[in-house]
Amino acid sequence: MQQINKRLILSLAALLVVCGASLSGGTALAEHGGSNNSGPGSNSDDSVVTASTNSTETENEQETEHSQSLREQFKEQARTKVQSEVKAKVQQKTQAQKQQACTARKTNLQNRLNNATSAAQRHKDTFDNIYTKIKNFYTNKKLNVANYNTLTTAADKAQQDAADQIAALKGLDITVDCTQADSLATNLTAFQTAEKSTRDSLKSYRKSLVDIITALHGASTSTDKTGSTSTDDSSTNSTTE
Repeated sequence: MQQINKRLILSLAALLVVCGASLSGGTALAEHGGSNNSGPGSNSDDSVVTASTNSTETENEQETEHSQSLREQFKEQARTKVQSEVKAKVQQKTQAQKQQACTARKTNLQNRLNNATSAAQRHKDTFDNIYTKIKNFYTNKKLNVANYNTLTTAADKAQQDAADQIAALKGLDITVDCTQADSLATNLTAFQTAEKSTRDSLKSYRKSLVDIITALHGASTSTDKTGSTSTDDSSTNSTTE
């Protein structure tokens, strides 16, 4: 009985050793299973191996199709994301460029306004100086022009209108808001309108002065001729006596 137990224990121990070797490397099991290829069970084993291989290949094909589908999804998601980011960057860049251009044009418009105001004031100062000389000339020469008062009234009105136009141009507030699409165009149009109106008023002022000078020139020539004629007559009478 003891011998049977010992044999059983040894058999179990040997079986454990074989199983351990099979689990660790699979060599013993392979050798045990493949030791007799010509045995009755060899065909069955081959069928099992073939079926297993076909199943693995099918799974690999399915995995490959799935992987390809996933790769395409990843690529499409990447393209969509990149296009969205590029579009956002382009919009941001375009907006920044518009902002920069608007700021530059706003500065240029303010400079044009300052230059136009300065030029208009210089012209008016020149015309005022000429107007003062005209009135002094008329008084000092004791000229007599029938419509002198009418001419000076027109000149005074033109002078005041020019002063008002320049003041309006100078006070034109350039408040360009670059976040508003029509802000720059509105301010530019207002400046152009004010500049033209100021220029026209100065032209009218100049014309009124030219009208006075023309009238005074005729009166001055007439006076000179009258004086010259009187002198000649006196000389003639003196000689005759």
